[in-house]
Amino acid sequence: LIRYASTSTTRQAFRPPNNPILSDEPMLADPHVLEYNDSLYLYPTSNEADFIVFTYDLTSKDAQFVKQDTPIFTPKASFLGMFDFDLTYCPLSWTAFGKHNLAWAPHVFNDVESGLFYLYYTACLSIGVAVSESPLGPFRHESILCRFCIDAFVERFDSQLYFYHNQLFDSHRSTLRQWMKRLVNAVSFSSQITVERQQRQEEEEGNTSQVGFLGIYGQRMISPTHLDTTHSAIKLVQASEDWEFQSSDITSTSSLDKFLTSSLGVMKGVNEGAWVFRRDNHGEGGDEYVLMYSGGGANSRHYRLGFAAGPSPLGPFTKSSTNPIIQFRDIDDPIYGPGHHALWKDPVTDKVWCFYHAKYSAEVGWERYISVDELVISEGSEYRMSLKVSLDDGVLNGQQQGQCGEENIK
Repeated sequence: LIRYASTSTTRQAFRPPNNPILSDEPMLADPHVLEYNDSLYLYPTSNEADFIVFTYDLTSKDAQFVKQDTPIFTPKASFLGMFDFDLTYCPLSWTAFGKHNLAWAPHVFNDVESGLFYLYYTACLSIGVAVSESPLGPFRHESILCRFCIDAFVERFDSQLYFYHNQLFDSHRSTLRQWMKRLVNAVSFSSQITVERQQRQEEEEGNTSQVGFLGIYGQRMISPTHLDTTHSAIKLVQASEDWEFQSSDITSTSSLDKFLTSSLGVMKGVNEGAWVFRRDNHGEGGDEYVLMYSGGGANSRHYRLGFAAGPSPLGPFTKSSTNPIIQFRDIDDPIYGPGHHALWKDPVTDKVWCFYHAKYSAEVGWERYISVDELVISEGSEYRMSLKVSLDDGVLNGQQQGQCGEENIK
């Protein structure tokens, strides 16, 4: 699940803090975790203009995640593929969010061959990469890897690097033009009228292509900063199960939320936030690759985790018939929208820890926090996972909360 950079004789078993693990830091999501030199580095999405990092000393018995004072990187982005710029805000979001950068989902890859650290990030619906000699940065911008794509994950299997991500479109310009028109309508002052008018117009014209089956793609890389353009990106999974189409059942006043959750939006069905690892020597069939992902509306209480398995880093992948991993008993379960995760295996205990975000309430919105719980993986003829998500008492508006939600998957 991870590569160990070093293991000190003074290493302590990881003792997860109470959930949420960063209660003093509101509006955190999309955690990525990296181990290096007896420390954990946690990179989240935040409401700050820059990317930030928290560190955890694995040699300390009383360790806590500590926010570092210096931001690691100011993101750059590409607007409509026309020019690259320093990102203080994204032109696509100004009417919906104000001066917001639409920057999220940092992923830091420690390249053992070069000894460098590469930060992959989403900004203004493009994925960029930056490089540093340290996991604490500062990171230097290298390039924009792809446009109209989100949620990067990079891993090396054997000697080959792979780039996993979401593409918002299947490279059809007509679909792109339709979506851009819809987005402009959605964030205009008369959004509801214009969106409904456009929907009627497209139905009359017979032009109702399904834009919104958000899928995960994989592509080979020739280096940590360049894709292998001799091989096209391959769609690995896309939204196909009922739970992956669940979005909000609560009305939002945000025109952008209406757009994202309507039949016109790109989030009609969601598979995103890939995390890929290898099961070595899987029976007589050899190695098996596991692709974990998040599905459902990311701004809703329905957001959850699932997984698929395949014979190679690029599949073909078959989803578990018992997804999602987390099943809730009823609407009163207090863990809302747990997803977009990262995995880390503690070499002291061999426990696998799942870092993920969840929402503060069942209402539509992006107010989220980060938690960590153990992911139990059972090897054998049947490959099983179970994750029991937890929340400590008194976190949400003083309500009494507890553990909920556990499901095995095969």
